[in-house]
Amino acid sequence: MHSRINSSPMHVLMTVDAIGGVWTYALQLCRQFSKYGISVTLACLGPSPTAQQRAELRQRKLDNVE
Repeated sequence: MHSRINSSPMHVLMTVDAIGGVWTYALQLCRQFSKYGISVTLACLGPSPTAQQRAELRQRKLDNVE
């Protein structure tokens, strides 16, 4: 694993589609990024996430996902 060169916070802007497997994969990536203190902003293309999908973000405690 690479060590971080500087201590500034890292942030990822990720595009995602709220349909099917893409959404699931994006959440998996968010969980992995969060383990390393990397925050994520999801930019949804296509239909907006459903109420259930938004609840899933909160339920999984992906607090660093905007």
